[in-house]
Amino acid sequence: MEQIGKGVRNLSPGDRVVIPSTIGCGNCSYCRAGILRASCRQTPIPNGLDAGTAFFGGPKSSGPFDGLQAERRAIPFANVGLVKLPDEVDDDQAILLSDIVPTAYMGAENAQIKPGNSIAIFGLGPVGQFCVACAKLFDVGRIVAIDTVPSRLEMARAQGAEVIDFNAEDPIKAIQELTSGIGVGPCDRCCGR
Repeated sequence: MEQIGKGVRNLSPGDRVVIPSTIGCGNCSYCRAGILRASCRQTPIPNGLDAGTAFFGGPKSSGPFDGLQAERRAIPFANVGLVKLPDEVDDDQAILLSDIVPTAYMGAENAQIKPGNSIAIFGLGPVGQFCVACAKLFDVGRIVAIDTVPSRLEMARAQGAEVIDFNAEDPIKAIQELTSGIGVGPCDRCCGR
């Protein structure tokens, strides 16, 4: 970070930071409830609450805010949104923290994965690949990964997922066959969890 604005009292020039893709104000009820990154819907959105969540590179309806593929960028609400990096996190690790890994981790959290659950991940691009990795952190029992791009399917298989090519077979039928008709997700009625 080269410069800081007058309202930024928690960072200093020269600090290494990561910039999350979403923009939060830090003051609205969503931010105060701890869901800043996913749902801030108040101050940052110039076009009003019905425009949706504000994020860098987002649609015209929510601002728009230019993306972060630039050499320099002014960051609104920098005192709230920027995350100072510890010295032990290098730049290659830090770049994953701005959007892709947090999105995948939030998906795993929102899925309410319990140890041993079976889950399905539809789409194995970068976020989908990290969904596979994050699901493993939650001690998932079985991961079924669905896509049609051979390299993506191979990457998911290398992580231990069972893969389905949706152009070769119907993914819903394949999941039913793989799970003896039970399907994926929480299974309280059959497992006692």
